[in-house]
Amino acid sequence: MLLLNINMNKFYLAFVFSIVLVTTANAQNVLADGNKYFAKGMYFEAATCYEKVLGVNKPSLDKVQGYTPYGHKKMEPKKPLTDPKTTYNRDEVVFKLAESYRSYTDYTKAEKFYKKAADSSKTSFPLSRYWYAICLRSNKKYKEAEAQYNQFIASYGTDDIYKKSAYRELDILKNIAKLTSNKDSALYTVVKMDSARINPGGANSSPSFLSKKTFLFTSSRLDSTDLVGIGKKHPFVANHIYSIGMENGKITGEPVRLSFANDTFFMDKGATAVTPDGKKMFFTIWHHVQDKKVYSIVVSELKNNVWGEPIKVGKTVNVEGYSSKQPFVTSDGKYLLFSSNRPGGLGGFDLWYAELGRDSYVLDAYNFGDVVNSFADEQAPYYQNTTHNLVFSSNGRIGMGGFDLYRAKGRIGATFTVPANLGYPANSSKDEIDFISSENVPLLDNVYFSSDKGDVCCPQIYNLHKVLVPKTFTGIVLDSISHEPVANSLVVVSDSVTGKEMYSYKTDNTGKYSFKSTELPSLSLNVSKEEYTKDQANYTGMDHMEEIDADAFDLPVLQIRKIIKHITPPDIIIYFEFDSASVTALGKLQLDSMVDRLKADTSLTIEIQGNTDGKGSHEYNVRLGKNRAKTCYDYFIKANVDKKNLSLVTFGMDHPADKNTLEDGTDNPEGRRLNRRVEFRILKQAKTE
Repeated sequence: MLLLNINMNKFYLAFVFSIVLVTTANAQNVLADGNKYFAKGMYFEAATCYEKVLGVNKPSLDKVQGYTPYGHKKMEPKKPLTDPKTTYNRDEVVFKLAESYRSYTDYTKAEKFYKKAADSSKTSFPLSRYWYAICLRSNKKYKEAEAQYNQFIASYGTDDIYKKSAYRELDILKNIAKLTSNKDSALYTVVKMDSARINPGGANSSPSFLSKKTFLFTSSRLDSTDLVGIGKKHPFVANHIYSIGMENGKITGEPVRLSFANDTFFMDKGATAVTPDGKKMFFTIWHHVQDKKVYSIVVSELKNNVWGEPIKVGKTVNVEGYSSKQPFVTSDGKYLLFSSNRPGGLGGFDLWYAELGRDSYVLDAYNFGDVVNSFADEQAPYYQNTTHNLVFSSNGRIGMGGFDLYRAKGRIGATFTVPANLGYPANSSKDEIDFISSENVPLLDNVYFSSDKGDVCCPQIYNLHKVLVPKTFTGIVLDSISHEPVANSLVVVSDSVTGKEMYSYKTDNTGKYSFKSTELPSLSLNVSKEEYTKDQANYTGMDHMEEIDADAFDLPVLQIRKIIKHITPPDIIIYFEFDSASVTALGKLQLDSMVDRLKADTSLTIEIQGNTDGKGSHEYNVRLGKNRAKTCYDYFIKANVDKKNLSLVTFGMDHPADKNTLEDGTDNPEGRRLNRRVEFRILKQAKTE
């Protein structure tokens, strides 16, 4: 599946082909029709013709009920239409039938006919064995696949992309064994969604949300309104966008097909992305140009509860002659993410992002870069702001085969970590794509995605949930001056969004505290102890909760200091300008007098105490207080005062001389002026070395 482009073509109804084949004058016409369909990329139609030529079972439509595109109903074997005297290349038909099955992801049938083609002594299709191995791997026959890859490598004489891909596939088989043995695989629940309403038949994919209670998806199901086309000029089923109610993960109501102004039944559309205000919907449309599909991203605006006519997004996204698809709008409405094979990429389809301006106007697009994108295809991007995780599908990495789901941490417009495979059972040996989660929950808490892992031919929508096992979180409280542990201090852990208290702990003799949890929102850590200053720190727990191999995490260090109650006033105080550690002219005169005193009595030791006015963060004030004290310390050293007579400490904002704000909450400029200071206190005789 490395070279596979997921097939979601329009397709003619099966019974139309039955009529065509019955009324065809001779087998050569059937074969010619099959070749035409094959050349146009209409593989279901081509397979129907080739089956008739070879006399194998052909698909049938059981009227309308139970219809599934590419749905095959077992029938009694038919005699070949082809007259034995008629000359045709049977190996070619067998190979093209296998190609057709594979192209609409019926790997079970494709496997059978690739084997026939590969084992034929007269075959002119040496790639048959490569694709036979691909199908074996897709059908979880890993040992047999390995043997066929090795046989292909030994017999295939050309050193091209297929031979290189066969070597990669051998690495993939090794990786499958590694990923399926992951200890965390038992924590996952993967379930195919409601068969009656979400996955009744056809291709069902591209889950997303219109609102918190409305689920969107793309489907090629046959509904009654489509029957108008039967027997007419264009009797095909297109892909459409459907909505259905969803509350607390449970489906409510029945699916409703979305309609747009000037809508047309013949336009394939899907893969939606709705802006946070719910007023605009980006989605993908596609059509055939000769033998390939061309994708474009369009946008529709909601006015008076009616979706307007889809308008093609400008050239910043849709580049003429290339495809752009699978849009995603970030939860803050700032970015549009999409996949495109436009110029400037690294391989086939790359991931791109564009800023959204006023009214969700799309600005310039940028490539995610070579850490995220590979030489092959990256598709269907999703970004969770809560954990800064980018999730996407790729067939350009050593995964489990085909398109696998990967995630990388980082911020849009900046750098990302190397993508990591989501592992088994999120991924399989087939294709996984269209990942969607929610904000303010762990990334894998409640996921929807598309996969062809469970059906004969077509993608279906799955729900994934990963159970979070308790992880151990450990923190420590230190004295901010001595950096020694502080025992018996009280640490309160709260939800920083709601303010709700979650845990409360006393530190042990080593200053540590710990707790276990499976759910951690953004935390606020607050520490207090009698006769000590307080400290606070924030921790975003969901950034770490889903790291597969980690069982324990360290919390930010909390630092407090014993409050000093001075009975006597300081010997000297010098004051500083706002946000400054430079000594004023008056301050230098005061320092000179202290220098004279220290030189006159070398037994004296002074403590230089840096203080601030509380403007800015706690960390900033600690740093500024230290810089002020260090400025005075350096002044003494330059004046040849022995360093053994000096000690330096910073109190930052924790030891104010006056209030920074008045009782009514207004600012107190005079109080702040008095707090921007360095105090000098004579302690006792100097320490001797």
